Amino acid sequence: VVYAKRWFANASGLDVALLHKPLGPELPAFGHDFWLPAAITSEEDPLACFSLPGHDPVEVIWPGLGESAEVVLSLKHRCVVKAEPISTTATFGVLCELLTLVPSLMIFNHVQDCEVGFRQHGCTEALWLSTASSAPLYWRSGGKSMKIEIAVRQHGATGPAATSPFCAPFEVAEHGIGAFPLVLMESASKRRLLCIQVDQCGQIFTITAAGEASCHQITNRHPCLVLDACFVEDEMEPPSHFVIPCGTQLALGRGGSSWQARGKLVVALG
Repeated sequence: VVYAKRWFANASGLDVALLHKPLGPELPAFGHDFWLPAAITSEEDPLACFSLPGHDPVEVIWPGLGESAEVVLSLKHRCVVKAEPISTTATFGVLCELLTLVPSLMIFNHVQDCEVGFRQHGCTEALWLSTASSAPLYWRSGGKSMKIEIAVRQHGATGPAATSPFCAPFEVAEHGIGAFPLVLMESASKRRLLCIQVDQCGQIFTITAAGEASCHQITNRHPCLVLDACFVEDEMEPPSHFVIPCGTQLALGRGGSSWQARGKLVVALG
């Protein structure tokens, strides 16, 4: 059995090719998404070249084992190449390495019974995810704001009338990591409570839309009084008010225009 010390896999979802050098030939490919980069993996020549149709080739220094490196294929297509070891049990003790090109931003929908839409701020086209699905998110326009907006709609709904307003835009960056409870209107009469979870692993960011079970919870243990709760920024937004009868617990969140704010919770007794 002959083994290659290093393999390259394209998991970006883009039509990316691995070249020997800019304007050079494409390296040997196995199937559609696997390449054998042996010709460029020596210590003296650690550069690799990625080619995306319609854009200039991009040279990147191969990351060390367990490391990653950013690959900016274009202003709209940002990826990360990461280096991982292949289990030696599968290679009879030979240390082999797998280099994988992945999107720098992935989105997930873990919300039951509704679709979640993600779009770039300033753009009209959104990427809609059904329940239990995921996708890479690339920018629609390299000249517009690199921020994300989120909305919800009923499963199978289409057209502008089926879509609720998108939330205020937010930047996907290290300072924005966290979990944020968000209230959106799924229809004119039905609100939807989400928990937007922004996370980072190395240079890869993920945005996960989870259900209300992951949101803040408020419990009313008073024997006879009812609570009306909302965040101070949402006092004038009826959909962002939460009524908690005595002896019950309810999830709550912020309105779509203030969902990343840090204001106080306002509670009224009645």
